[in-house]
Amino acid sequence: LGIERRLAIADLKLSTPLTLRLHRDEAAVFSDWQQQTWLLSALLLVATLLSTLVLRAWQRRKEIEARLIASYEGKRRDHQQALERSETYNRLVVSALNVGAVDIDMDSGQAQCDDAWMSLLGFAREGFSISLDSWLWLVHPDDASAARNLVATLRERESAAPIELRLRDSSDCWRWFT
Repeated sequence: LGIERRLAIADLKLSTPLTLRLHRDEAAVFSDWQQQTWLLSALLLVATLLSTLVLRAWQRRKEIEARLIASYEGKRRDHQQALERSETYNRLVVSALNVGAVDIDMDSGQAQCDDAWMSLLGFAREGFSISLDSWLWLVHPDDASAARNLVATLRERESAAPIELRLRDSSDCWRWFT
């Protein structure tokens, strides 16, 4: 149903004549365009659905992460409060018993001591640091082997062991400790 016309253009040097086809059938002219339009529409719909699903999955993940973080923060806060209560209780007990405590890290040799222990030996906290070596230096020479045995036992078991020994105080006098 198309009309075929041959055109000859003087300035155009072609070995074969240029042929134009004109169609009067609208469906034939636009059939390729319609197929491409439907295909692009379908692809756009699929892309929209996929992006919606991905976005919803991402939002869901963020909601779950937020709930987990809130739960973790609540548990961490509860544990922190329990730890603070326990530390307060321990300080009150140590204070009421008028005893001192020394905590020595056997791996690093660093030690932490409370104010009561410092005052029992007559030392001021300023200018005095304690380590495993300085603690052993404070031990009476007759008690040094028992103190070294205690250190060896603590390195093996990581549990407290009883000992009675003498420690040098700030005035170079010996005081008994258990």
